[in-house]
Amino acid sequence: MADPVPIATPDVTQPLVDADDVMQFLGGDETVKPLHLEQWVNGLSTFIRRYIDGPIETALFTETLDGTGENTIMLSYRPVVDIESVTIDDEAVDLDEVISYSHGELWAEDGFISGVQNVTVEYNAGYGTTVPTDLKLAVMLILEQASQTSLLQQATRGEYAFVFAPTKWPADARQIIDSYRRKR
Repeated sequence: MADPVPIATPDVTQPLVDADDVMQFLGGDETVKPLHLEQWVNGLSTFIRRYIDGPIETALFTETLDGTGENTIMLSYRPVVDIESVTIDDEAVDLDEVISYSHGELWAEDGFISGVQNVTVEYNAGYGTTVPTDLKLAVMLILEQASQTSLLQQATRGEYAFVFAPTKWPADARQIIDSYRRKR
């Protein structure tokens, strides 16, 4: 099964947090250079978006699936906000006969006729128009740890692991980020 195709996706290069907010969170740390901090925020944001592998801000997706012959199928991206359209064998399904659940399950009264790539669903998935506050906090906690090890002033290649290796993240930050991670 191919990954869903985003129709209108948010800018994935957009930082998850504002560098000024991070600087304030760090207590205005005079040793952190603003340019370095901005580069760390941008790099970490891009890394986390890839690690999560799913929408953070709500976006519209089109997904083509195999019909199961049953009443339910699973969509790839969560949380599902709403369903725009469903077609089975190129015929539109009345949305009053379809129920979507935030965890990605889609139920159709008449079921999904068995077939290969015969079900197309257009749907919105994500956590809203802005980055959730707990996810912002996780990014700040990772950068706080990095600032305490002087990584934000100057870093060697091996020290980057503290920011870009999930196993090195503070446990609470990793738990937050993992809660957003796409489950396949």
